[in-house]
Amino acid sequence: MPNSPERQAVIDSMVDIARRDAPWLWGYHPVTYGLSHAWVMNGKPNNMARNNLKYLRLDVDKRAALRREWNRPVLWPALLIVALLFLGVIPAFASYRRRERMAGKIGVRARFPNEKEIGL
Repeated sequence: MPNSPERQAVIDSMVDIARRDAPWLWGYHPVTYGLSHAWVMNGKPNNMARNNLKYLRLDVDKRAALRREWNRPVLWPALLIVALLFLGVIPAFASYRRRERMAGKIGVRARFPNEKEIGL
């Protein structure tokens, strides 16, 4: 039925029937749920004891295949870090080279104050 007042009337009547026929059902039987992976078998939910781990059966091949599918390595962050480090080293290396060249020129002039005498 499409959404309409008639549909809502039917829903209300069904809710009234459920309340009248089973007043204690919703409070007496709690709703429980459990989640498990597709590779876990023999899992029986039990509210009294939780010692069923030794009875579980695992499909190891299916688990390995799904882990490979889900856990593919993401390489772009590592590549980005390497690229940023490389781009950061280029100006540092250029500055180092420039400083070394300047130190070399200053050292030659300090040793030979009169450049014309030695032919520089």
